[in-house]
Amino acid sequence: MTWVAQDLTCVAYYPFYARSIYELTFKPGDNILVKETSEGWYRGKNIRTRRVGIFPQDFVREVAKEEFEKTNHKTLDFNPIMEISPIQNEIIETLRYWRLQLSLEFKKKNWKNFAVLLNALRELFQLRKNLLLTNNTIKSNKSNIKNIVSFINAKHQELDLPKIPRIEKVFKATLQNSGFYGLYQQYSSTTDVKKKKVETTKSFVFQLMLDFQCVIVRMVGDAKVVFKLYDHSSKKFVSESYVVEITQFGLHKNIELHGKLRTILKDITEKELKSGQLYLVCHIQRWGYLLLDEKIMKKYKKHRDYRRPFAVGILKLTPELFDSCELETVEKTIDIFKSSEKFVYYKLHEMIIDKDSTIIPVENAVGVQIKLRSFKGEIENFGETIIGEDEVKLSELGITKKMNFPGVIYPADRRNDLYLEIVGGNFLQDRKRSPKNMKIRISVRPNKNWRGNIDNIQESISFGSNCEKTSMYESYVYYHKNDPLFKEHILINIPIEKYLDCHLYIEFIHSTTFEKKSNKLFAFTFIKLTDSDGIVLNQGKHVVTDIYKFIPKLAQATPLWYLTEPPPKQKSKIKSRLSLRKETFTFNLNLCSTTLTQIKEIYQLINYTKYQNLEQIFNKWTYVAPIEVMKFLPRILDVHFIVLGQKGEQMSAIVCKSLILLIRLIVNAHDTDYRPVLDHYIQTKFSSESTQNKENELTIYLSKIYPFLIAELATLLGTDLEKSFRKVIDPLRALDFLFKFILKSWSLHVELQPRTIDSTKFKKDLLSLFDQIIHILKFNKQQLLGAQATALKHLNTIFVQLRGIFDDEELPKLAFDLIDSVQLGKKTDLNCHKLRLLTTLVETGVLDMHSTRNRLVPLYNKLTKYHMKNGPKELSKCLLLLRTIFQRKLKTSQAQYHYINSFLQMLNLIFDAMDYNKQFLKDSEKKIKDQHAIEKQKMLEKEGNPNQQSNTGEGGNSNTTGGGGSSNKKNQIDDFGLQLIEFEKETQNKIREINEKYLRVKRKIISIAMQIFSVLTPNQFRILWEKDKQIKGGVILLLVNFNQLFISLIEEPIYSIGWENLLLAQLFIILKTLRMFYFLMRNILVNKDYAELYLWSSFFKSLSRFILCKNLQLEYMEKLEIQSIIEKYGDMRIEAINLLRQSWNSLQKHQLSFIQDNTKNFLSLILSPNERIKNIAMDLYYSVIKVESKHNPSLKLVEQGTIDVLAETIKLDRNEQFNKIFFPEIKLRFEKDISLKKQGKQFLEQLNLLNVQIHKLKEYPENHLYEEERTHIVLELLDYLKRTERIGMWSKYIHVLLSLHHKLTNYISGGMTLLPLIDSFKWDDNMIIEKMDEGKFLYPQEGSDQRKERLMFLAIDDFMKGKDWERAILLIHDLRDRYERKTLEYEKLGRVLKTESECWNNISKTERFYPSYYRVGYYGKGFDNEKYSALFNNEFIYRGAILEQLTVFIEKLKKKFPSAKIGPQDPTEKEFNSQEMYIQVSNVQPSSEEDKDNRKRDINPLLNSFSKKYIQMNNLYVFVHSKPFRKSKIKSKNEFKDLWLRNTYFITDGSFPSNTRRLRVKDRVDVELSPIQNAVSSVEEKNKDLILIIKKYQSSEEKNTNPFSMALNGVIDAAVNGGVFRYIDAFFGEEYIKNNTNDKDLVVQLKKGLQNQLNILDDGIYLHNKLCPTDFRPFHDKMVLQLKEIKKVLEPELIELLQSIEQDDYN
Repeated sequence: MTWVAQDLTCVAYYPFYARSIYELTFKPGDNILVKETSEGWYRGKNIRTRRVGIFPQDFVREVAKEEFEKTNHKTLDFNPIMEISPIQNEIIETLRYWRLQLSLEFKKKNWKNFAVLLNALRELFQLRKNLLLTNNTIKSNKSNIKNIVSFINAKHQELDLPKIPRIEKVFKATLQNSGFYGLYQQYSSTTDVKKKKVETTKSFVFQLMLDFQCVIVRMVGDAKVVFKLYDHSSKKFVSESYVVEITQFGLHKNIELHGKLRTILKDITEKELKSGQLYLVCHIQRWGYLLLDEKIMKKYKKHRDYRRPFAVGILKLTPELFDSCELETVEKTIDIFKSSEKFVYYKLHEMIIDKDSTIIPVENAVGVQIKLRSFKGEIENFGETIIGEDEVKLSELGITKKMNFPGVIYPADRRNDLYLEIVGGNFLQDRKRSPKNMKIRISVRPNKNWRGNIDNIQESISFGSNCEKTSMYESYVYYHKNDPLFKEHILINIPIEKYLDCHLYIEFIHSTTFEKKSNKLFAFTFIKLTDSDGIVLNQGKHVVTDIYKFIPKLAQATPLWYLTEPPPKQKSKIKSRLSLRKETFTFNLNLCSTTLTQIKEIYQLINYTKYQNLEQIFNKWTYVAPIEVMKFLPRILDVHFIVLGQKGEQMSAIVCKSLILLIRLIVNAHDTDYRPVLDHYIQTKFSSESTQNKENELTIYLSKIYPFLIAELATLLGTDLEKSFRKVIDPLRALDFLFKFILKSWSLHVELQPRTIDSTKFKKDLLSLFDQIIHILKFNKQQLLGAQATALKHLNTIFVQLRGIFDDEELPKLAFDLIDSVQLGKKTDLNCHKLRLLTTLVETGVLDMHSTRNRLVPLYNKLTKYHMKNGPKELSKCLLLLRTIFQRKLKTSQAQYHYINSFLQMLNLIFDAMDYNKQFLKDSEKKIKDQHAIEKQKMLEKEGNPNQQSNTGEGGNSNTTGGGGSSNKKNQIDDFGLQLIEFEKETQNKIREINEKYLRVKRKIISIAMQIFSVLTPNQFRILWEKDKQIKGGVILLLVNFNQLFISLIEEPIYSIGWENLLLAQLFIILKTLRMFYFLMRNILVNKDYAELYLWSSFFKSLSRFILCKNLQLEYMEKLEIQSIIEKYGDMRIEAINLLRQSWNSLQKHQLSFIQDNTKNFLSLILSPNERIKNIAMDLYYSVIKVESKHNPSLKLVEQGTIDVLAETIKLDRNEQFNKIFFPEIKLRFEKDISLKKQGKQFLEQLNLLNVQIHKLKEYPENHLYEEERTHIVLELLDYLKRTERIGMWSKYIHVLLSLHHKLTNYISGGMTLLPLIDSFKWDDNMIIEKMDEGKFLYPQEGSDQRKERLMFLAIDDFMKGKDWERAILLIHDLRDRYERKTLEYEKLGRVLKTESECWNNISKTERFYPSYYRVGYYGKGFDNEKYSALFNNEFIYRGAILEQLTVFIEKLKKKFPSAKIGPQDPTEKEFNSQEMYIQVSNVQPSSEEDKDNRKRDINPLLNSFSKKYIQMNNLYVFVHSKPFRKSKIKSKNEFKDLWLRNTYFITDGSFPSNTRRLRVKDRVDVELSPIQNAVSSVEEKNKDLILIIKKYQSSEEKNTNPFSMALNGVIDAAVNGGVFRYIDAFFGEEYIKNNTNDKDLVVQLKKGLQNQLNILDDGIYLHNKLCPTDFRPFHDKMVLQLKEIKKVLEPELIELLQSIEQDDYN
């Protein structure tokens, strides 16, 4: 902007609120001193606030200095408003929002939510008060803020209010602190948008706080409650036990601990939660008697110390539960169950989950009451977190660990836990098979001298995380069970150094209630934990068979005798005496240790100094489980680098190969996350801190490894790819960390030995490596694509680190070579990584350098545009690249000229992205619809074509030769219809999913565009404009595109409910951008070319749509909502309409070019609820009238625009409101204006007349029921407009009718609607036709010949869609002659010839189905009113839908006229004169004048059956309804003798097809057919049907023969059952021939018809024999036998009859 000094005094007229630090806020009445002006803006000082800033000039009015000084009182001291923190601001906004919701809930009478909101408001007031008064530390304030945020979020979730987008889960995201794209991302992450289902190893870790309250159940004695996590997918418990000992009343024994029994269930992964298979299991075990019957055991009071199974409960852990627990503590009650079966306690939890039928609830039990609270992240991060009402620190709670490792194992994660699961055993107990009571006891014993005394190791066993460690564990007793299943876990917790010197000692005890035999130890076994090297016993299941009989004396004498190996001679003797052969004990072992290992190979590698053969060690260890590698990963890496530093020359190849295999092993693992561990290793081992200790052996070795890694990597990557490309796959996949090791080692070397560095050689070696990578990326091998994609993925991170090694010239060159090496057209994954690499390069700043920008920007444009069209996945990556480029350019370029050209190209890529996204949507929908059409066609073929079934009207005429089964066919059709409906629903669901994906991508594109405009400055925009003429044309097109985009965003918001703040931010950015547009456009209209005119038109339309945007209509909002919007953005409509007025006035002499468009734009604003906008809109509208009146007194353009607005208001049901404002106001203005008074009167008369005509459309809804009424109203209006020579409006309403036909898929009618419009244009390129925008029909300004050509193609397209290829060919011939003989446009000629060829091909090969026709008469005085006057006492022929049944059509009439009586009978005199509605409906068949006059139709016999059918079904104006009747009162035995047929022919006042579905009947003729004529007609019609279906199966490869079989069988079966013989009996007897001599010719004709039928059936049977499948062969043989029987009886009689008739004729 160029500022000009001024000295003005102004008073604020409207409020203005600053949106940036540069703008000035003021209220109405404020005095402002203006010092500078520039392009509609002032810079001045608010006297009241003493603030200085800029503001639009339209918001103030200039006053004289004297008046200003009078009102300018002495200013008071101004105290600036204290800065409010973001959380305080959010509290204020939330209080306002909740108050608004409170009033809404009160109006809805939703008292529950009202009470919740009222309490929430009080609590939030108190929280705000505490926050303002507190003087706590920063950490405490953070905690308070977090509690406030959690409270607000929880209430929004409880009340189902929109979720609040937040930054770092604390501060509310706004346009200022997040930018538009960031704000969009926050909103999209808080809504339930369907995301891609991608399995990822990187998942969040949750901590779950379990707070035990009580158990409410009737129970005898004390009990123990055990909580554990259970994974149902693996059928395993995955956590330690948390144990609570309770009394019989359900509370803890120590009442002081009530409410403080808490533990943290640690490290629950997101993957476990999403699986839906994770449960919290609660076992209740009570202390009691041994026997089940407590009454019997009362005398054994000393034996109540047995742990007995009681009940089990489960709670499913889901992401939803954790989300609710994260906000606040949640109370839960776990229902408890037992089973009617015995001995199933160990698996009772599984039975509950599987809903086993034997599960029963515990009587009189409420359940286990607990509280839950979840925390996201590692537990180490919550040391200061306060939870619960008693403010207990999270770090002080007990920890219940998982019995496995998480996906990430950091070096600091020290753990040494050995878990033993007691599975069960098999015991005969001294070979006695009678079941006994079983108990086991486990202890840890040292491997001392076997002759010495032995004691159990103290505090070595634990049952639960909160249980005291003991020296012995006892499991509970099973009652009379020789094969008990315990399924209990214990923790063996002994120091690492004692593992080698300890073993588990397990005793098996017989329990009884008798004191003498109680707790008798009868057997034992032992388990060594490690071997002689210290390798722990293997993971998993173990079955112990060495169970020994317990001998007290031997145990007392030699307690550890079982650890020794006896002499060979005594070994078998001892075993035979002491070993129990059939007894077994089963247990599972699970080691969670970062020090001990169960893998021999890992043990050897870590302790490599003990072994000589290093090569063998490095080759073997890589074949172990990845999780085991993760436990010792830092130590394994240390070994590799130490060996490489010590013996690099000899071991480099082996160590590097092992290192690559190591990385491959952990990368390919799906249940580990290796990257944080490796990153942590690199960060700590290669850090600058490690260099301070220069004598550290590992640090010295790490600084030496880079040359060996480079050399070996170069060797591997230099493999001949033609011979062995597989050798490079693993190095490519390990490229990321290999390069990190190399670069970090080099950095370490530079710090430790700066004098010995050779940076030139190092860079040369690296460039050599990249040359090899480039060579590999260029290699075209399908099996190598995955590794190439991985390498590109790793190069993203590598390039960030290379910035410090290569200079600004070398790095871009290397990047260019790498990008250029990836060939276009490769696999999508490879392309995505390439695009990500491009994005990384932008982030490194390569485009900031002038030397590289000119080379890389064209490449970026080319690649981005290429990859956008390759599918949604690559499009998404391109969008990320574009966003990065724009942000980088706008921040760094300072709008330099050398950026503008590339910037302009990049902006256009946004619209390319939108186009490609639309194309992907269309392609996906087309694919679904094509598949739908194929499947539907198969269904139709399988069912058979309903159109092929004979339909000869009502009565018995259809039973002559066609066969029965009509009721079965009706049932089949009904079932088939239901199948079609379900099939259509499935297709619609698929299309809906595709549209949702399209919308998500569109939102991302729009957010990028809005982000650009939000940061783009007016100065940068001006530079875009001032570049040069060539670029200016591009800028005009760009501005047009953005205007169109803004219009679509305003009219069709793309955001979900609850995104209102984002929508307001978008509108604010749009208005800001439109303001910048105006400053550029003021001097555009120089040449008045189409682009400039279209730009201004789109600009005016954008502003008018903006003003009417429903999200800006403050008058319809609540007061608090208005206040919130005004404070943030002001009333954006006022600024917009002032900008609109300023833009219109600036056009001056060019205003005439925008009359019609701006008539609609300005007049539509009258419907705004804001009075000031209405007044300005009327001023603008009247100025348009005055402009046109000077050049065109008829005001045709204004009239047409006004009628368009009137039609729109009628459509929106706001016509009455519009008329009340518009007509009085405009009439008053005309009366005041003498120069326009006469013109105005005529103008208003015509408007009123057209308004009445258009208003008739409103009486009928826009649906298929009232299609005809709406069509006829439009046709009447078209007739009036053409008579009054209003060609522009006539053309518009042709398109209205066309849209109606398209909406109802009446494409043939649509094509015929266009024909008059096509004829109205001439082949004249000198006649210019103005642009026209009619909804989806958009025509630019063009020549008459171009418009005619465009409309002809539109009509051809409609005829093609309607399968009326013959009419399409007629239009194609006109175009063909023009292209071939006049314009010589051979390319276009080729296209139309190709289309013509397609039409002829369809005509010859495609069968078409035609609509049904119905005759409808409307009678009764119920139709004698203005609305139905066109129907009253009139008959019409209706064209139904294709394959439509009469019942369906009648249902439509019933919906349309629910009170009418509908039937096929003629109305009686009483009904005719009644006040009710009576509708007569019947089927009619297409006919012709020839049929009516009993003449033969002249159809070329050379035409195929499809073309003949087309001729018969087109240009229809004669229809027939056939009704059988009898003249004789006495019914004959043979119904054919007296079966007459009355054909009623209806002649319409137009022909079908036409641009309407209804034609009035102008005449009707009744023709009676005698019985013999009826018989002849029926036989000939049936013969025609047989010939058609035979020809169809002869000429096509139709596989479904069911319709063919049914057609043949229908005729043959009818003949067998007597149909043909009744003809002979009725018409071929001597008596009939003598009495009806005039019918001899008809008798002969009937005979010939029957003879022809036999011949046709012969041909049909012959063809059927070839086509019918094997399973239809019996059916075929049956038809052959029936036909032979018919011919045997019928042929002699036919020959004899023919001879007698011929003899009579001769005589």
